[in-house]
Order: sequence, then C-alpha cells, then structure tokens
Amino acid sequence: MKITRQRLRELIKEECEAIEDEEYEESLLREADGDLDIFVMNTTIVYSKDINTSSMLNKIRGVEGVTRATPQGESVNAGPNLLRHFIDIKFIIERGSVELYTNKLIKKLGSFPEIIRVRVMKVNQVER
Repeated sequence: MKITRQRLRELIKEECEAIEDEEYEESLLREADGDLDIFVMNTTIVYSKDINTSSMLNKIRGVEGVTRATPQGESVNAGPNLLRHFIDIKFIIERGSVELYTNKLIKKLGSFPEIIRVRVMKVNQVER
C-alpha cells in the first residue's frame, strides 16, 4: 500500500493536532488538580486622573500571571490630578517564589506611566 505525499502530510497534521489537544487537556487537568499557587495581593494604587479606572484595571489584568484586578470601594482624591484606589490583585504562580513574582509585578505596575505609586498591604495565598 503506497501513501502519497499529500496523504502523508494530512496524517502528520492530524497527529500534530491530536498531540496539541492532549497537551492542552493535560494543562487543564494540572490546573484543576491544584498544581498552581493562587495569591491575592491587597494594594493601594495612586494613579493619574487622565486614565479612567476601568482602563487602568485592564492594564493590570494584562500583566502575565494576573487573573483578576478588583477595586474595593470607590476611588478617592489623592491630589489635584491623582486618584487613590484599594485594589485586590489575584495572580497565579506556576513556579518560583511569591516574593520574586510580587516584586516583578510591582515593578511592572510602576512602569505604567499613569500609575504613580503602588503600595502592597498584604499578600495571601488563596485556598481552593
């Protein structure tokens, strides 16, 4: 039985898709089994009034590892052009220490031009 090149390509493509699907399913199972560490960082963030709160929260959610950025209450004036908001940031750590990731996250948030100051009040691990 002879297999044409076209048929061989199709078989290889099907096998690659099956492998990718299997790897994706395994990653979902690892996540469901609790291999990931989930933390919540309680922060106070001072930011410019030039950006609205939802846009600032979306920027925070865009940081790698962050799964949720939830404001607590309303923002308050922190100066003539500044707002201060209590925000809970939920993030996942697959490997490494929470201190290293927290420092990386604070530096990343500080690199946004609209965010003036980030103050971490506490970091708690979330129980599943």
